[in-house]
Amino acid sequence: MISFKTILNEEVNLYQGDAILKNTVDTNQKDIFNQLRAVPNVIVVTPVVDDYLASQRDDKIEYALVKIKFISTGNPMEDLQAIKSRAMKGGEGYKKVEGLLSFVIRPKTIIAKSR
Repeated sequence: MISFKTILNEEVNLYQGDAILKNTVDTNQKDIFNQLRAVPNVIVVTPVVDDYLASQRDDKIEYALVKIKFISTGNPMEDLQAIKSRAMKGGEGYKKVEGLLSFVIRPKTIIAKSR
């Protein structure tokens, strides 16, 4: 059991990173963004307009570029990979993001954010 004192002393940092999401056209992207916000450690999901990704859409697949603000208690890349895994596979106490086919992290975009 984690003590209250340990929780208070734990260092928590806020980061932001970009990801490219691929989903089926029958799934509303806003629903995917909302489901992604429910993944543990995710704070904010902001879609970014990207003309190239919009041009890659076909009658079955569409793409979205998103900025994800998240909490990290250690290595931010590992924490973002854990968010990706939870979104793609689900886990104990939460479901996977329905309609999400791919979640590609853009590692060079991960930056620390001030609180």
